[in-house]
Amino acid sequence: PPYVNAGNDINICFGDSAQLEALASCIPEVSQPLALPDGTGVTYQTCVSLNCYIPGQTLNNINDLQSICLEMEHSYMGDLEIEILCPSGQTVVLHDYSNGGGTNLGIPFLGNPNVQGTPFDYCFTTGATNGTWAVESQGLSTLPAGDYQSSEPLTNLLGCELNGEWCLSITDNLGIDDGYIFSWGINLDPSLSASPPGAFTYFWTPSTGLSDTIIADPLASPSTTTS
Repeated sequence: PPYVNAGNDINICFGDSAQLEALASCIPEVSQPLALPDGTGVTYQTCVSLNCYIPGQTLNNINDLQSICLEMEHSYMGDLEIEILCPSGQTVVLHDYSNGGGTNLGIPFLGNPNVQGTPFDYCFTTGATNGTWAVESQGLSTLPAGDYQSSEPLTNLLGCELNGEWCLSITDNLGIDDGYIFSWGINLDPSLSASPPGAFTYFWTPSTGLSDTIIADPLASPSTTTS
């Protein structure tokens, strides 16, 4: 959803005018929780919907994709394949099966699939100094929280339409283990939605003394000094 910042309060003396400005940007959408019960070849999916960009606006610079972040726990990384799907249909495998072996994600609660463990925050970024989960998990019982490279390049998402459903698919390929995604989201450069022409509708109230009430930057000329 969009977030609008109209700036700080200002004082305007009678007879003077001041330019107002509202800057709108998208608040990153965060998913609902998703249980990852034990499964053999079962795929679980969770989506977030973006809707505050210009219709048809696409991802043209990979640096505008700041991160894809998951807050999750699971008791066996080697179970999982994790893939992201953008609204235009392009996909990227973030973690490929069957790499990672028995390394934990977060601190899972073992022995009771109905009890959630402690999640860690894992992000996939183009500039991550860590390698993939598969590389960084070698010899570890638990993968530390942090930024990681994806198994497939995130540049495969270039050309994706920004508005629409972005979906995360998690396939559990082996039996016994389980986990939980507490939340996940995609973070784009805020400048992509910083009041682009035609992306938002504005309405200022009260309207007295304003040059226009339905634009982002009306001129305010009050009839009395404001405070």
